[in-house]
Amino acid sequence: MLLVFLMLLQNYFRLSPGFCFSDGLASLALLRQGMKDKSSHGVLDWNVTGASICYLGLESIFYFLVTLGLELLPVQKIMSISISDWWQNSKVLKHSAGGSGHLEPLLKDSPDGVLLDIEDDVDVQNERARVLSGSTDNAICYLRNLRKVL
Repeated sequence: MLLVFLMLLQNYFRLSPGFCFSDGLASLALLRQGMKDKSSHGVLDWNVTGASICYLGLESIFYFLVTLGLELLPVQKIMSISISDWWQNSKVLKHSAGGSGHLEPLLKDSPDGVLLDIEDDVDVQNERARVLSGSTDNAICYLRNLRKVL
């Protein structure tokens, strides 16, 4: 009973390419040390590496077709609906929780009103000038409200 369960579990885990690779290597190592039972001395025997290689070949074709399907099928309608719902929900959560927006600085000024006159680094000054000049309009990532903190 336990052996049947183990075989079913092994076949379930064979759906993962990582398991197939590691199981094939472990079986090959056990065969070389003479510890692999129920197998012939062939390296490509089904119980040694044959099953792992067969599953890896089938999985490579299957996962390639899944990738092509995800890339080529028109899922824009589903994605646009999901993204718009997510955006509306995030707006509601942000306004209801009173959270700060992503454009506000993370560090607030000190509550005592004491401002330390700290010289900014050259890099900080350059980034601030670049953001304020508007050259980051098409940038993927930029730092807004950048300042030096001690």
